[in-house]
Amino acid sequence: MPGQRVSLSGRLGNLTGMQAVVTLWIGQLVSLAGTGMTRFAMTIWVWQQTERATAVALIWVAAIAPAVVLDQEVSGKIQPRDVVQTLKRWSAHDDDTGRAEGNR
Repeated sequence: MPGQRVSLSGRLGNLTGMQAVVTLWIGQLVSLAGTGMTRFAMTIWVWQQTERATAVALIWVAAIAPAVVLDQEVSGKIQPRDVVQTLKRWSAHDDDTGRAEGNR
């Protein structure tokens, strides 16, 4: 929603604005790294167990298919222009807050 502020609360305390966004991005980065390592390890394991290219290919299809299907579903609902405008708004708000508090 335009003008809506992002906030996270929990074990990390209360995060708002860009702090919350960066925290989410870092979490996604860690998740993607783990997913990639799991795919790689599964590929090696399947090859060691079967020594068949067909089995390895099926593992890759099973690993990638959900991402392909979900990407097509989600990409139509997200408008990059709105994301960029929202990030600019948060950045401007954080800059204004920092100047008002004398932090910069």
